[in-house]
Amino acid sequence: MLFLLKRDVFLYSWSLLFLFIVLPLLAMFQPETGILALVIGFAIHLFYYDGKSSVNRYIVSLPIKKSTVIRGRYLFILIITIVLMSVQWFVHFLFVYTNSIIEPYLFQWQDMVILLSISLILFALAIPMYYLFRSFMVVVTVQFVIFGVGAMAFSNLLLESKFGDSMGFYIDNKTMFLASWLENTITIQPYMLVSVGAFVCYFLSMKLSEWILIRKVS
Repeated sequence: MLFLLKRDVFLYSWSLLFLFIVLPLLAMFQPETGILALVIGFAIHLFYYDGKSSVNRYIVSLPIKKSTVIRGRYLFILIITIVLMSVQWFVHFLFVYTNSIIEPYLFQWQDMVILLSISLILFALAIPMYYLFRSFMVVVTVQFVIFGVGAMAFSNLLLESKFGDSMGFYIDNKTMFLASWLENTITIQPYMLVSVGAFVCYFLSMKLSEWILIRKVS
């Protein structure tokens, strides 16, 4: 599995460098939207590059267990997600404590927990599709429809939870939604429950992807 992680780091090193350059610019936008868009966009880029370069065909042909291939990819996405969120927290921290022109929101641990949890849940839903369908465009189209409708419905829910029926609200780079919504929705240990649930979903998604890949190559 270490070999697969090193391979991913080597293949996507330039993409990761670009992301780290872009991260400071996200401080100007609504924080949760910026991070989730960046993380999800990077995951889509991974599978697009894999399909374009036929990397998976080469990896599957190696004397490596198919389950190890899947686990390596899931672990890589988890590590990169945590790294990107940590770097973004540090960028916001620098902006806040250096009196910069940009004055972003300083992330709290609650924000990072729920952002990581939502990212894992989205990945849990999305990743198996890349192994189920052969066409990358089919996967992206299906995801665009499903997640697009889901995002609009969830956005309306968050707006209503934070602003009620008010039509004069204002959203900037300090406006946060998820933590307050979660605390209002789940009153008993909300962060523990959502994090455990997210990791369980991520694990089950990994097992589903393993099953799909094994059936395809067998």
